Amino acid sequence: MSWPRYLTLSALERRVFLVAVASLVPLAILSFAQLISSGKEQRGRLLSAHDDTMMALLSAIDTELQSAFASLDVLASSPRLARHEFTELKEEAIELMARRPSWLNVVVSDANGQVMNARYPGATAPLVLEPELEVREVLRSHQRLVGKIRQTPVGKDFAASVHIPYSRGGQVHYVLTARIRPDAILALLKPQNVAQPGVIAVFDADFNTVARTMNPETSLGQPASPTLLQYLRSGIHRGTAVTNTREGVPVYTIFRRSPVSGWWTAVGIPRSSIDGPVVRSYYMLGGSLLLSVLLGLAAALLVGRTIVRPMRDLEQQALLVGSGKPPAMPSTRLPEVRRVAVALGAAHDARETAFSREREARLAAEQASRAKDEFLAMLGHELRNPLAAITNASQLIEKKLASLDESSAVAATIIGRQTRHLSRLTDDLLDAGRVILGKISLSRAPLELAASVRATLEGLRGSGRLARHEVITELETVWVHADATRIDQVVSNLVTNAIKYTPAGGRVRISTRAEAPWAVLSIADTGIGLEPELLPRVFDLFVQGERALDRSQGGLGIGLTLVRRLAELHEGTAEAHSSGTGQGSVFTVKLPAMEAPAALVTPSPGAEPVHRHHVALIEDNEDARLSLRMLLEMEGHTVSEAADGVSGRDLVCNNPGIDIAFVDIGLPGMSGCAVAEGIRAARGGKVRLVAMSGYGSDQDVERGGRSGFDAYLVKPADIEHVRQELALVSKA
Repeated sequence: MSWPRYLTLSALERRVFLVAVASLVPLAILSFAQLISSGKEQRGRLLSAHDDTMMALLSAIDTELQSAFASLDVLASSPRLARHEFTELKEEAIELMARRPSWLNVVVSDANGQVMNARYPGATAPLVLEPELEVREVLRSHQRLVGKIRQTPVGKDFAASVHIPYSRGGQVHYVLTARIRPDAILALLKPQNVAQPGVIAVFDADFNTVARTMNPETSLGQPASPTLLQYLRSGIHRGTAVTNTREGVPVYTIFRRSPVSGWWTAVGIPRSSIDGPVVRSYYMLGGSLLLSVLLGLAAALLVGRTIVRPMRDLEQQALLVGSGKPPAMPSTRLPEVRRVAVALGAAHDARETAFSREREARLAAEQASRAKDEFLAMLGHELRNPLAAITNASQLIEKKLASLDESSAVAATIIGRQTRHLSRLTDDLLDAGRVILGKISLSRAPLELAASVRATLEGLRGSGRLARHEVITELETVWVHADATRIDQVVSNLVTNAIKYTPAGGRVRISTRAEAPWAVLSIADTGIGLEPELLPRVFDLFVQGERALDRSQGGLGIGLTLVRRLAELHEGTAEAHSSGTGQGSVFTVKLPAMEAPAALVTPSPGAEPVHRHHVALIEDNEDARLSLRMLLEMEGHTVSEAADGVSGRDLVCNNPGIDIAFVDIGLPGMSGCAVAEGIRAARGGKVRLVAMSGYGSDQDVERGGRSGFDAYLVKPADIEHVRQELALVSKA
């Protein structure tokens, strides 16, 4: 235990030392002046030599970081990154890591998160340190960045990050990150010679330890010692100070901040090694001084023993509190120490109470989230079952339109149109939840945007939704790599929105064009426009503008939210502009453009032969089952029915003439998935199995595929989709 610590323990110990010092004063004064002068001169020479050592070390660290930047530059120049070929790029990253053993990982990120992770491809937790701070800072500043030392969520390794931006067309598309083990920096420190127990340390911009020659493993990620921190935080970029190491060793510290990385390098030289010659001179003062020191030390130890020992106990109890264990009362009669021990016990109780409340709050939040997801899934299922029956019934009526009077025909058309509208609202509601939670996967392929717009407009015209407006198109050929179904959803929602907020007789202008590097879809209307206060929130969930009193078509306020999130999933943007109320509005979607692909071979249309099938309908909803049966029988098919899972399985297994079965997932007695597994076990691939369900998430479709279904239709299934499944049986 060092002298400075004893001098700061208590007033009693200081008084004991004063007695010892008083005996030294008459002899010490005569020699102190000369000893101090020579000591300062020698200290200055030694500190200057170590300053040169620190400068060389700082240069070596900057060189190591610059080398890391250079390696990332080589990876960023790979044409695979420009082509977004991340699987192949990962192989290059792994080869680069093999050449740089100190690298823990290489990650490529964009504004939405990671797109490539060389070491943990299956991890779901973020592996880039503080992506909200470091990666976004690089995206914002377009500048390279040396990050901070942090412990990784996966692997629990400490590492520091270096980031470089990858730019194309003046915009940063990706950030390349290398995770560097502290060993690389520690290897630069070890060859440096510092008198023991001196220390050399490197700190990041937050003053946390990157590498340290003393206790390197336990020091990683820990802050600098408190005495050094006050200098590092003072705003001075270089200097010399008297501090203590984390182990309590008094040192002269030379510190400097790197202008390249923002990291700090500090060299701590033990004060004993600098002041040693001066101390040896003190010993020459004679036996009388030595006797006085020994007597003072003995008195201090005798008195301090009753104080230091319980203080050490308190230190151990404080560590127990930090690890979540209850502290014990030290064996001492000192009331001050006992009061501190009581306070530690109270702190432990408060800590446990806070942790318990936090766990309860987190559990409640997780339960609420699960309940919400289950509610949305059940809502979709419960809405789609009656919709399936209504849709099938309306299609039956439409097939009989020739025999109905005019008013009945109009009523049947209205039922069909409004049923389809209700189905779209249900799909939008469930899609909004999945898109916002990132649970929708895209099936992307080359897509000609203008052709997609034309196809969507044809569908809207066929439903009569464009009849009351003037629709002008200016469609320029431009290709995108996108999910055709989701792009159709974007176009349909934007056009429907324009029609909804434009009075009859108004004009809607739809255009596609190329604006490198974007493919731009623009939909402008002459409608009621957007209020200035609504414009920043128009893409938020459930936000709607005011509508005139005569607007009969409602909405849920989720269509524009879907548009924006689907555009972002395609690495694009969605924007809205309006000059104000009554001035119309313009919605613009930008998607990354691509070169036109090689000519696609399209099979020439031909008349498909009509085949009759023996169809099994396994459905517990009687209305849905009856209406679909009537539709199929009108087209000449033979239909057998079952209202529960067990009888449905037996129906198909015992009737070899059945060549296709439509199976509801939620059946009484036995689930649809279990029915499919039973049929497959009995008949193998001799019957086509089609799932029909109100549950339409990606996980539901995947589960159906694992159970043996050949296809998965979400209720209400369009009769054309049913015909397509029947046609596939004919081709098998």
